[in-house]
Amino acid sequence: IEIVTHPNNPTGEPRKPLVQDGSRVIYDMVYYWPMYTDTSVKMSEDIMVFSASKHCGLAGSRFGWGLFKDPKLANQVEYIKFGVILAVSEDAMLRTYNTISRVLSQSPSPVTGMLPYHQFGREKIFSAFSRLFDA
Repeated sequence: IEIVTHPNNPTGEPRKPLVQDGSRVIYDMVYYWPMYTDTSVKMSEDIMVFSASKHCGLAGSRFGWGLFKDPKLANQVEYIKFGVILAVSEDAMLRTYNTISRVLSQSPSPVTGMLPYHQFGREKIFSAFSRLFDA
């Protein structure tokens, strides 16, 4: 089993797995958000896991989700997730839900097509890196 961080942190470049069998590759998509990378290229890998921690600044919440193409694997994960859900606090779930709900309630920019939250994040990230590289 290989875990591929996609996109790579800190470069934002796409990563390719070394393992050829896609069912044995887990794509860690925690940075697959419009403020970090081009999300117009849609991902459709066998196993992808996501997190709200990087997207919403909720690092302590440990709130995430997974997408699985194989229904049998999805059912196995469904079976074991109950114990994991108990480990996530209700407060973390509510904070994540409220934050994502507010982000998704925004209207996309007619110019960039991005939500204001993502545009703001992208501008801040690029500004910080520009200052860093210009120093």
